[in-house]
Amino acid sequence: MPVEIKVPRLGWSMEEGTFVEWLKRDGEFVEAGQPLFAIEGDKAIQDVEAIGSGILRISPRAPESGAPVRVGVTLAFLVTADEADPFAGPEPGKPATPEVPQPKPSRPEKPGPEVPKPGTAPSKTPPPAVPEPEITPPRSPSPSTPRPEISPPRPSQPEISPAEPPQREPGSPSFVTRAQASGRRPRDWQQTAVATRPRISPRALRIAAELDLDWRDVPGTGRNGRIRERDVRAAADGKTAKVANSAYSTTAYSHRALASAPAESAARSALRRTIAARMAAGSQQTAPVTLTTTADATNLVSLRAQFKSAVTAASTGDAVTPGYLAFITKLAARALAEHPQLNQQWIDGRIETPPGIHIAVAVDTPAGLLAPVVHDVAALGLREVAAHLADLTLRAESGRLVPADLTGGTFTISNLGAYGIDAFTPILNVPQCAILGLGRIEKRPAVVGDEIVPRDQMVLSLTFDHRIVDGAPAAKFLATLRQGIENPGPWLVS
Repeated sequence: MPVEIKVPRLGWSMEEGTFVEWLKRDGEFVEAGQPLFAIEGDKAIQDVEAIGSGILRISPRAPESGAPVRVGVTLAFLVTADEADPFAGPEPGKPATPEVPQPKPSRPEKPGPEVPKPGTAPSKTPPPAVPEPEITPPRSPSPSTPRPEISPPRPSQPEISPAEPPQREPGSPSFVTRAQASGRRPRDWQQTAVATRPRISPRALRIAAELDLDWRDVPGTGRNGRIRERDVRAAADGKTAKVANSAYSTTAYSHRALASAPAESAARSALRRTIAARMAAGSQQTAPVTLTTTADATNLVSLRAQFKSAVTAASTGDAVTPGYLAFITKLAARALAEHPQLNQQWIDGRIETPPGIHIAVAVDTPAGLLAPVVHDVAALGLREVAAHLADLTLRAESGRLVPADLTGGTFTISNLGAYGIDAFTPILNVPQCAILGLGRIEKRPAVVGDEIVPRDQMVLSLTFDHRIVDGAPAAKFLATLRQGIENPGPWLVS
């Protein structure tokens, strides 16, 4: 029995995705578990694997690269060698040939009323009523019957039957085959589509836009000369490429600036639509309240400098210097353990407490805003948190995140300090209870004892859902986090 291949749902809110490309050809034998096609969901590109083995039969209506496709749409079938191509015959439930209404045979003429013979009296019985003439559909003219001309045909345009498209020489630019005229693609439709689809993958196109590189001059190493991400980067390494919206980075985890792209492309992006929907839900479907406080980060800056000196002295080359985001992520997990209400979620009208503390970190990428998740932060050491953040940020910027990297978050951190922002109001990442906004660390005058001295300070902005937690517990969480930032040593070693 043929195995149906449908568009899967890659995320809980996904209703539509963007088709990237086929990874197997029509007619190719596929083993279970092998990747069939790539599709871009809400926030990542994923290869969809075969759920069985068989010969791949792709639908003639399968989407082209870059086209939107809805969840649940049938793209192909996997069949055995003795099974027919499901797309070769008529659609299920429809006859092989359309039924054409046939005209009813004309009835023989009925005799008229009897005429009395001469010398006989006429019958007193009234004559039978003459029936109305029956209107029957016109008969199709047979080849031997000449068709009556309604208007003389033009000498320059030969008469063409509507069911028979004009047949031209194969070398003509307007050559149309019978299969194309009937709405079905020829058997080698994939080879025909390859010649017309874009020669560059969506991910490579984004990278080319970021590097301000003309991809039309880049040789492709993919199937049928398709340009992939590595081809674009290799071309960029060979010459000086100007990075669009130059990246600003102060730590290994700072976000890259969003590369410029046409507005219409961003509007059509499935990711952009998902971001818009999530942001609207965070501000309209919740009861958001934002609290702010200023933390003295002098000791945090000093502790990070000690880590950096230790890594330099060790000269191991593979050691990771934790950035400020790694420190605060670990400190936030400690604060959430003491105030678990801020780790709760609003799901289907009720408050739920998820197991574990899983912190999502907002990352700005050429494709849009993503929030990959560091899972079980409380169980990780500081350097492990730093390594996870570095890996997630790198894969997010290069478009290599998988759905598992983007799911399961219970709390979110958004860091705009790298862009010189002091304070802002972050939007909730539903269904989470809270999101923490980090401002820049800057020396400001502070009162210490009776003196005014310069101290490294930063603003913390906490937006929380008032349906889940009240203001006082949220303020206590923020106070606990501020204490951890001001004296991080004991919090990180205990």
